[in-house]
Amino acid sequence: MEEGSDFPDQVYDTFYQNQANSYDKALGGFGKAPKFPRPVIFTALFQYYYRYKLTKPQESSHALEMCLFTLSQMYKGGMHDHIGGGFHRYSTDKFWHIPHFEKMLYDQSQLSNSYLAAYQITGKELWRWILFCRRR
Repeated sequence: MEEGSDFPDQVYDTFYQNQANSYDKALGGFGKAPKFPRPVIFTALFQYYYRYKLTKPQESSHALEMCLFTLSQMYKGGMHDHIGGGFHRYSTDKFWHIPHFEKMLYDQSQLSNSYLAAYQITGKELWRWILFCRRR
């Protein structure tokens, strides 16, 4: 266990493996429909990326890719309200196309943190743009 760490490496590795096993490689997200945004999972995977990017480059890169691809799919799909801004509660289908028509304030704030982390890590303007569009 690293100095100052709250959890042993085994906890982080088990978490990563559980997420990797449930990850939908073709469409993004974790598990089957309905697909919920999981900002807490994104936060933990971003932390995994930062913690292990030098010692476990393959796993940490995969953790980052799972987040970025899922966030991208959510934005491109029907879960994102392209007219009014923000994100609907979840997608009723596995393709992120058909939203459940309600928006939760806590989802909006947590997803802002996820998209901000994506921007901070990659520097890609897409993530900044999504944050800008959310403000409406």
